[in-house]
Amino acid sequence: MICAERAAWVVGTAHEMEVAADFAITLPALPGDTPESLAVRLSDELKSEDAALLRTDFFGPRWLAPAFRSAMAARTQVAPVVCVDGQSCEGGIAGLQAFAVKGVSVSPIDLYGKTVGVCYEDAAARYAVLGDLYSPDPTGLPGAQGRHPFEWMEEALLSEGFDFHDIVRTWLFADSILDWYDDLNIVRSQFFRQRSLFGCFVPASTGTGMPNDHGAALVGSALAMRPKGGGASVRAVTSPLQCPALDYGSAFSRAAEMRRGNRRTLSVSGTASIAPGGATLHVGHVDEQIVCTMAVVEALLANAGYGFEDASRAIVYAAVPEAGAAYESFCRARSIPSFPTLIVRADICRDDLLFEIEIDAERSR
Repeated sequence: MICAERAAWVVGTAHEMEVAADFAITLPALPGDTPESLAVRLSDELKSEDAALLRTDFFGPRWLAPAFRSAMAARTQVAPVVCVDGQSCEGGIAGLQAFAVKGVSVSPIDLYGKTVGVCYEDAAARYAVLGDLYSPDPTGLPGAQGRHPFEWMEEALLSEGFDFHDIVRTWLFADSILDWYDDLNIVRSQFFRQRSLFGCFVPASTGTGMPNDHGAALVGSALAMRPKGGGASVRAVTSPLQCPALDYGSAFSRAAEMRRGNRRTLSVSGTASIAPGGATLHVGHVDEQIVCTMAVVEALLANAGYGFEDASRAIVYAAVPEAGAAYESFCRARSIPSFPTLIVRADICRDDLLFEIEIDAERSR
């Protein structure tokens, strides 16, 4: 299985110009894994890399979230932990993805007595990694709750000398997303318009449907970068096979590329089987949706000068259980190089979409 060829995947190397070695750790759940054993495995990986933790995303049954949070608090550094009910295609814990950095000092970002992020810097830029942001009133209407994660992102960034324009990418995990995705798009677009993002850079993003352990309508995370000068930059990357998501009311870029010294990192937004005009393709056929989606991803990677051999991490969101195995069969049949991948069950933003993938790629320029 592509998602479990190794117990752990660690990706990231040091580059010229004293650029920080940030990387992802992907831990698909092994047979018999528990929240505690996953936390131990992550702690061991961090120790072996002499790395500092930036954020951890746990995908598993919601009732296991307290045990995972407790195990993380006992074994790793303070950093945001996101717990969502994204189970494996067979049921149970899917695993985790964590983001870490080595070679630099990190400091926590606290709001209202809670650590909501971590910041660090290198010769090229300053960075902030935020996570587990949600409405303080989870009883409110989803649309009203949907604005709070963006407000918290902004407040956390401002406290450390960033602003909302520095955000490169967001992750939005929405409970019952099919019931209120239109409202989420309205809230996000309104917030971005008020911050004058349109016409400038709009962050890449993933928005999928999974409940969280807070009972909130939405949990958000973000990555931000503020260049120090000419050594770093960020740009939106368009998709040759799809229209901009802005054309149909979703405020995100298809992909975002960070350039730091000799290092290029591409973050591809959640991508699914959507036609150039915005309509869903291959309704009811998961295999054909996978073929279409992966062709879109491959074209987007190539448009920025990358290929699947440069992939450093991915998450597959499977709306139906068979999507996970179908994706792995597709990759084997096409001889796609293995890369760190976690497969989780999730609702996608349309009820006729059965498969979605987000992917990062990295190379030197």
